[in-house]
Amino acid sequence: MERIGVASAAAALLLAGAALADGPGVGRLAALGASGAGIVAPENPAWSDLPFQWALTVKRGAGRREIAIFSDPNCPFCERFERELAKLDDLTVHVFMYPVIRPESARQAKAVWCSPDRIEAWNDLVRRRIEPEAKPDCETPIEELTGLGRRLGARSTPTWFLRSGARYSGAMKAADIEPLLDATRAK
Repeated sequence: MERIGVASAAAALLLAGAALADGPGVGRLAALGASGAGIVAPENPAWSDLPFQWALTVKRGAGRREIAIFSDPNCPFCERFERELAKLDDLTVHVFMYPVIRPESARQAKAVWCSPDRIEAWNDLVRRRIEPEAKPDCETPIEELTGLGRRLGARSTPTWFLRSGARYSGAMKAADIEPLLDATRAK
């Protein structure tokens, strides 16, 4: 398997990973969108097939624009991306905890799930580095989410999906993601 790396012109985004194989001896790189975020091609799920019952969901305004993010609690790019998304209105954000960066990420994600207010626990952990007080001993979907992320080819965090089925990797500025969200907004 061939390893690749791609950086945007301003080095604001760095993508690294493996070349994807289309067939015998045929490799292709992840395409880059106009904003510099990588668009990855393998098996994008139908939006309705994502397990939203396992997501941490925040709705701002009418929430007609939607995004689903696979995010690790110790991912600095995830934290940056979620801060950018917080600047947007008319948006529903579905965060699927995907603890793959550090060994403690799984324990932290489980503690978030076991918290009385999962959204608050996630935001405290990701944005303020405050560990959840809940013990990670309740039944959680964390293993299932980790398996789902791997099956969907999420090799980096954040990996995110729009209603159209488009898949992206990496963080973006709010001004760059807004047109993508507008193009897939529910009417």
